[in-house]
Amino acid sequence: MYFKVRIGPEAYQHIQQGIDWYNQQVENLGYKFYEEIEKTLELIPTNPYFQVRYGQVRCIRLKRFPYLVHFTI
Repeated sequence: MYFKVRIGPEAYQHIQQGIDWYNQQVENLGYKFYEEIEKTLELIPTNPYFQVRYGQVRCIRLKRFPYLVHFTI
């Protein structure tokens, strides 16, 4: 089974805030942060059964950055 990932406007806003913050810390670090989010989002459609944190919300941790991607199926 294959799932489609939809990102809400609030999530885009949070991602952009993270990109901006990391770019203020080190040049182009925000780009690397965004790349890692993209890689993590690519995992969800083929294998969405990650850890359930609360209710129906599941989470995947980014490898290099202290963030969790929260999602529902």
